[in-house]
Amino acid sequence: MKIIICAKQLSFTYARTGCDPINNYIMPEDNIFRINPYDEAALELALGIKDKDKTVEVFILALGPLIAEKELRRCIALGADAVYRIDTEDEYDSWAKSILLAQGIHELKADLILCGKESVDKQNGQVGAFIAHNLKLPFVSNVINVETGLKPVLIAKAIRNAGKGIREEIEFQLPAVLSVSLEGMAQRLPSYEQKQKAMLTPFRIIDVDTKQAIKKVIRKNSFPPRPKPKRVIVPDSSKPAFDRINQLLAGSSVEKKGAILTGDAVSQVEGIISYLVEKGFLETKNSTTKKKA
Repeated sequence: MKIIICAKQLSFTYARTGCDPINNYIMPEDNIFRINPYDEAALELALGIKDKDKTVEVFILALGPLIAEKELRRCIALGADAVYRIDTEDEYDSWAKSILLAQGIHELKADLILCGKESVDKQNGQVGAFIAHNLKLPFVSNVINVETGLKPVLIAKAIRNAGKGIREEIEFQLPAVLSVSLEGMAQRLPSYEQKQKAMLTPFRIIDVDTKQAIKKVIRKNSFPPRPKPKRVIVPDSSKPAFDRINQLLAGSSVEKKGAILTGDAVSQVEGIISYLVEKGFLETKNSTTKKKA
């Protein structure tokens, strides 16, 4: 069984230590290059399947220039068998990326394709579904667990997060494309020997036809989320304007009172308890005995 992980290399800015406003105060040292965390979760899911079945092969498929070599080698150290790259310098939208990745997947002939549900930089969440469309394969989104090795052999199960705490169990036929969520994914750590072995493993290049990668989905603009409407207290119209303004400033027509407890810790605790009893939040022994009587 072959499992392919579509891993996105991305640049993450963690600080701004520069002095040039033209570059938005960002220095080259402020950027770190890593693998998309959702794709790392997909790798962990694949390695969990490999732990149960040693015949499983896990391949990494990366698109674009090599900017996160250390992190790709770390994927090998974690347990991936090989890293395949589609080497291109051009910028692509989600649709064009899916076409190129689908060509690489078709050449490798995978049984299961995993990718993150979205990338932390663009957050489009479209590539996985587009890959499934181009390959004409079933697609399951927001997956948190996968079970393979069922009978018949080409059937697998996935648990997906359907939102609002709802979990769905999906049965599908292999080959298939799954987008993986971060939920409950604790990533393993590679050993020193695995890291040294990964440093000697060469990356493999896959040739694809970039002319077929036509941009179709282009994001023109993004907007911040709309603020949630707050409940506005309407003042009593029969009151004078001065009282209505004070009510709006106070947030309520009820006068708010406060008390400051002084003394040692024992006296302050006694004051808190007496206040809670007075307001009916606590019941004393006398009040409970009266109720029983």
